[in-house]
Amino acid sequence: RALTDDAFCLRRLVFLHQLFERSDLAMQAFPLFRDRAGGPARAYPIDNDLMRLKEFYTGTEILRFLRRDSEYIVRDSLRMLDLLGDASYAELRQHPPKIRDLHDTLVALRNKEKHPDYAFDNKTAPIRRRLAMQQDRIQFFLPACSRVLYDAGKTLHNCVGSYAQKVHKGETHIVLMSDDRGKLVACIEVMDGAIKQ
Repeated sequence: RALTDDAFCLRRLVFLHQLFERSDLAMQAFPLFRDRAGGPARAYPIDNDLMRLKEFYTGTEILRFLRRDSEYIVRDSLRMLDLLGDASYAELRQHPPKIRDLHDTLVALRNKEKHPDYAFDNKTAPIRRRLAMQQDRIQFFLPACSRVLYDAGKTLHNCVGSYAQKVHKGETHIVLMSDDRGKLVACIEVMDGAIKQ
């Protein structure tokens, strides 16, 4: 009856010797692990996902990681490692960070995967070229009266004139933009210190 409860912790010992390959490291890690779900709360369960760390780190580094970081950080690192795309995984394999920086590196790689950085080809878009050339020549001004707003709406073929009442009441602000020759080019609605449209 006693042997059925793994009285000699063989499962844990076998796992730790596979993870660390050196008996001295396995025995140092022994108290950090539990054999089953009902073990001590502040101990790692036997989990084969930890074997993935061997691809990047030595047994000494893995033991340091398990001792220094919380179980949450270790679990989260393994989860993100599992979610990495092929390119990020290859990058990690090529340049593994120090194990103390593993979690932060994985967070950065996951963010890079979720939000890739695209370069815009501004040379091929004529509108972008024109805007870039006019950057220093754009002038901003506030309309002095509602007639200026009505005229701006006609010129730009939009409904900015209908905002005259709101501007008069102070509910919103309209900023007009012109080029260096005074030609109206755009209008901006600013509300509560932020551009609304």
